Amino acid sequence: MDIVMLYQIKIILLLSKLIPPDIMKAKINLNRILLGGLLGGIVLDVLSFLVHGVILGDKYMFFQKAGSVLAQPRLMPVQILLTVLSGFPLAILYVIGRSHLGSGPRCAVIIGALVGLMNAAGAMAVYSYYNMGAAIPALTFLNNFVGYILATLVAGMIYKDKTETASA
Repeated sequence: MDIVMLYQIKIILLLSKLIPPDIMKAKINLNRILLGGLLGGIVLDVLSFLVHGVILGDKYMFFQKAGSVLAQPRLMPVQILLTVLSGFPLAILYVIGRSHLGSGPRCAVIIGALVGLMNAAGAMAVYSYYNMGAAIPALTFLNNFVGYILATLVAGMIYKDKTETASA
């Protein structure tokens, strides 16, 4: 997770304080939010591994040999953990967005795409300031954009209000 993503999480947490109280009085199922967030975060991690480890692996090896990419990434376990944790704000945003957009895949795609679009600036910064070509920043943006949509879809598929799970 990069610095841009950390600021995005801070912004989401600050915005969550602006949530109308009536939304918070709904029968929100915290366990389903946690499960959906965890599974969504795992989807993000798997997709990131496929994009950065498999698809872009040769490009990273080239830049590693050139000395512009570290041979051993710093704090990789923290990176993995923070990526998994990224699923939780997506699950929360999905639950909040349901009251305005309706529940289902449409809501999840909208929420995921909006969060994903916030990564455009970070990808453009990598392209602008680092001599790594266009493939790494472009696929990083695409990874994040598609990943946030998929993670929110997973969280949305898992989530059901307390009343829905009691009757199901």
